[in-house]
Amino acid sequence: MIRSGTALVLLASCAGDGTTTTSSSCEDPDMTLTLGTGADSYVALAEGDPVTLVHGPQGGWHIEVSGQVAHTSQEVAILPTITVVSSGDQIAGDQNQNLMALSNFDDASCSGEFFGVNALVGDPHPEDTLPESCYICSLAGELLDLSITVEDFNSGDSVTETVQVIVEPDPGDVEPCATAKQEGNCP
Repeated sequence: MIRSGTALVLLASCAGDGTTTTSSSCEDPDMTLTLGTGADSYVALAEGDPVTLVHGPQGGWHIEVSGQVAHTSQEVAILPTITVVSSGDQIAGDQNQNLMALSNFDDASCSGEFFGVNALVGDPHPEDTLPESCYICSLAGELLDLSITVEDFNSGDSVTETVQVIVEPDPGDVEPCATAKQEGNCP
């Protein structure tokens, strides 16, 4: 037998269409994002930190990004964008969003992490006659605006954060870049 007080509580928690509603800390307060780097785990980034411009196994270049996200569902879309501060050239961001479930997701705080997301870097002026590698070599020491937008699949909410970082060349590119410059193949 259900007591009338219990029945009232049960009825009050049901929506008109028969579904149960709950208040969720996933939507309140607003989503937050703390930017990071890392292929295998989240490593926090602060203003002015170095990031490696990785020469990938397929011949292109990328910067590995990560983040901690709170007040979201576990399913998110992630889009990194990178702009060279000195020129205003966008060198990453013309790619599809990365769709994923956040790792180490905590249901109570509606928070988790992502890592191993590649911001694919390319020459913003492909019409130039120089090889793309010359442009990539020229980025060493440049200040970049690294922006990441994360969108919650379920609510449609999104958050964008930006941090300024400094490019370090892939260790495997240091010698080839120096040689190309020395031989006059790159300015």
